[in-house]
Amino acid sequence: MKKILNFDGKKSDMLIEIQRYSDSIQRLLIGEVGRTSTVTFMKYGGIQVGITMYALHVGESNHFLISVTNKITEEGYFFVFEGVWDHELVINTLYSYNLTCFREANFKDHRGILKEIGDLMYLVLTEFDGRLLLSIDYDNKEKILVKKDVYEVLTDLEWIEEVMEENIDISK
Repeated sequence: MKKILNFDGKKSDMLIEIQRYSDSIQRLLIGEVGRTSTVTFMKYGGIQVGITMYALHVGESNHFLISVTNKITEEGYFFVFEGVWDHELVINTLYSYNLTCFREANFKDHRGILKEIGDLMYLVLTEFDGRLLLSIDYDNKEKILVKKDVYEVLTDLEWIEEVMEENIDISK
């Protein structure tokens, strides 16, 4: 997976860039699944987050468009990734941009924002695949086959915190 497009700045400018991207792939677009969500964190001082995620099949590859907007400051960012989904790359990238987009947010706020983004990504990706992608592992200790949802990690708060702590140097 690689990042093929990114933008951060005012929402109005971001929408222009998203429209340019949309126009550039219009003739190549084969299929798409998308969702939009707005979340208000009243517990954390009223932070308002707008999240959009699209999974697109464009030509011969998959594109994943993710945009996040601070609804109070109207600052935001969006990325388009191409290739085989890599949740670690995506969450690492989003976290570093969340630090700029949500300057007033603390660690818990950022964790909550990433959790909401992860929940939305989970919905879009599982729908895009048309089924839950399951990996099968053999547990030697229990002598059984274990099925694991490959996108489930996107909704795991402990994993999100680990990613944030690993990237603590980015936030300084």
